[in-house]
Amino acid sequence: MVRLYVTAAAMVIALTATAGAQDGQRLSCTGAMIEPTALAKTPQTIQVTVKSGNVSVDAGGKTTDARVVSNNTIQLKFEAGDLVGEYFHYTGQLFIIYPSGHLAQMTCSKK
Repeated sequence: MVRLYVTAAAMVIALTATAGAQDGQRLSCTGAMIEPTALAKTPQTIQVTVKSGNVSVDAGGKTTDARVVSNNTIQLKFEAGDLVGEYFHYTGQLFIIYPSGHLAQMTCSKK
């Protein structure tokens, strides 16, 4: 019985997160760029806008439209140019994978 309530609560949270992403939201994401050698971290800030299934990424004044690869209750995956982004609805974490081998790990908050 408890498992049923926990599962129902998780589904409500997931549906709320997905509905919010589809209606439109701006996310401010901060974190660090991790070098391929994992020795140095560089601070990063990215603005992500999700609206009606479209995603745009603003990384320091340059806004790029992204193509949504998949969007489900757990993850929003998108491609913008050569980079790949994965945003996790439950945790608010965003990972940006660059073709150079760099990885940016960020935490996002709604604006």
